[in-house]
Amino acid sequence: MVEVLLAKGADANHVTVDGWSALCYACQGGKLPVVQMLLDKGQAQVGMRTVKGATPLSIAAKNGFFSICTLLLEEGRGAQVNTKNCLGASPIWRAAENGHLEVSLPSCPSSLIVFLFRWLSYCINMVGFWMMWTTKVYPCSMQP
Repeated sequence: MVEVLLAKGADANHVTVDGWSALCYACQGGKLPVVQMLLDKGQAQVGMRTVKGATPLSIAAKNGFFSICTLLLEEGRGAQVNTKNCLGASPIWRAAENGHLEVSLPSCPSSLIVFLFRWLSYCINMVGFWMMWTTKVYPCSMQP
């Protein structure tokens, strides 16, 4: 269907009111053949950002689609690995926070990956505890 629409002149870079393009949706769903088609035949721009600052690369990384991340990062495609969303999270961060270590740190030894993930989890938990402590907002199980 995507191929037919592109052949009829559909704009691969058309976005919704939230800034999501067809490439964003294909990356979210892990549709590698559709991503490939949008890049090759539709000239989709990988650097486009949603209203919240997400890029197709960060969307694919968040969902753990390593093959799509690799495709977007091929030379000449234009994907930037250090682009941050409106909350300051990069694609590597989004992959790590969702447990997709194969995407976030593919070249690191596994022991280093485990160490970094545990350290990151600890930091996230401490930030959450600090925010809860300073705002006096407690989960239901911790009411004073």
